[in-house]
Amino acid sequence: MVSLSGFLVLFMALDCCFAHAGNGEKQILNQISRSLLENGLARTPPMGWNSWNHFGCNIDEKIVRKTADALISTGFKNLGYEYVNIDDCWAEHKRNKDGRLVPKASTFPSGIKALADYVHSKGLKLGIYSDAGFRTCSGQQPGSLGYEKIDADTFAEWGVDYLKYDNCNTDRSRPELRYPKMRDALLGTGVQYFIHYVNGEEIILLPGEPKLEIAGGQHKTLTTVGLA
Repeated sequence: MVSLSGFLVLFMALDCCFAHAGNGEKQILNQISRSLLENGLARTPPMGWNSWNHFGCNIDEKIVRKTADALISTGFKNLGYEYVNIDDCWAEHKRNKDGRLVPKASTFPSGIKALADYVHSKGLKLGIYSDAGFRTCSGQQPGSLGYEKIDADTFAEWGVDYLKYDNCNTDRSRPELRYPKMRDALLGTGVQYFIHYVNGEEIILLPGEPKLEIAGGQHKTLTTVGLA
C-alpha cells in the first residue's frame, strides 16, 4: 500500500503557516484570493495527493494506481481527498512529430488517458504537471511555453482534471504574462479544470503591490514541503 503520510504532513504544515500568519502574510493571502478564477472550483481547499513530495522523478503509473486505491481503502476519499496528481518527469524528453507531449514509455506505458480512466473509475480526479517555460523544473521534459493550446487540447483529450503549472526555465517574462495563455487555452477546451499556479522564485508578492492578475484556481507561494 502507498503511504499517505507525505500529503498529510503537507496539509498540516500549510494549516500551521496560515493559522500563524501575521498581518503582512494575511494581506498577501487576501491579494491572492482576489485574483482567483471564479469557475465554481476550489470553493473549499482542494485535497489529495501529489507525487513530488515523496517520489520526485521516480514516479510511474503503478504508483499512481496504488495511490488511487489507497485513497479509497483508507477512507480518505470520504473525507474529501479527491485529487491524484502526477508531478514532474512523466513525459518523454522530446515532443512527438505533431508537437505533442508524450508519456514516458518506460514509466507510463498505458498512457495518461488509461490512467485517468482508472482514477475516474474510483470516483477520483487526475492531475498532471507542466511548466510555463521551455522545460520543466527537473529539466527532463518540455515545458508548455509556446505550446499552450496543443497541450491544453492534449490534457482535455486525456481526461485530466487538474493542472499544476510551474515557473521554471522561462523567457524571463513575468508570470502574469505567461499564465493567462494556458488558462485561456484550457478554458477553450470546454473542459472544467482546476489550475494550480506555482510562482517559483521569479515573483514575490508584497503587501501593497497590485494584485496578481493571472486568474487561476490556486497559487503556491511557499517552498514545497517534503519528508525528513
